[in-house]
Amino acid sequence: YNKNKLNYTDATSACGCLDTHLYMADSIDKYNLISYIVDFSDNVWIGLDDMATEGKYVWSGSGQSLDALLKPLIFDLFQPDNRNNEDCVFKQEYLGRLNDAWCSLTMSYLCEKT
Repeated sequence: YNKNKLNYTDATSACGCLDTHLYMADSIDKYNLISYIVDFSDNVWIGLDDMATEGKYVWSGSGQSLDALLKPLIFDLFQPDNRNNEDCVFKQEYLGRLNDAWCSLTMSYLCEKT
């Protein structure tokens, strides 16, 4: 978990330099684990985006698509909404649910080694 604020692309690269990738909350257990790792009051990039194909969210560490059954359990209500072309996913401060945002925003980020 790095509190240094980076955009999504730079956070992805920073994880890569450590031979890791942005965190994949690809199960309910891994999603729940985020709250034990990161500060409650911090927005944090995770490794999920739909940059390649709008609406098709893919885990950047594995290339696997987001499970349709997991999506409503981990995203905030009415999210992701692609408001003004938001393509990258982060864990929201306080609420802890996932939301989509512009990839150019700077946030803390969470890497993992698999």
